[in-house]
Amino acid sequence: MMCVHMCVCVCVFLCVCVCVMCVSAFVARYFVTCVADMYVHDIETKTTVSDVEPKLLRETAATAHVDGMNTLGPVVGNFCMDIAISKAKEVGIGLVVAKGT
Repeated sequence: MMCVHMCVCVCVFLCVCVCVMCVSAFVARYFVTCVADMYVHDIETKTTVSDVEPKLLRETAATAHVDGMNTLGPVVGNFCMDIAISKAKEVGIGLVVAKGT
C-alpha cells in the first residue's frame, strides 16, 4: 500500500510541475510578445529613441544619477546596473537612480 501511495504522490507532483511549467511558459511567451510589440510601437512612433546612449548626470563614490535620454527602459536599466555593480565592488554599495526612460 505504501508503494502505491508514493507512486500516486509522485504522479500528482509531476503533473502539477508539468502544468506549472506549461503555464509559466505561456505567460512568459505572452509577456515577451506584448512587451516586444510595445517597444516596437514606441520606436516606430518616436515615443522612445533607440539611437542614443544614457548619460551620467552626477555621481559620487557610491551613487549616480542617470538621464535615460528617452531610450528603452531595459537599455537604461542595464546601463544603471553596470554602474551600480562597479560602485558596489569599489566601496561596498552602489545606488543609481534614472530619469527619462
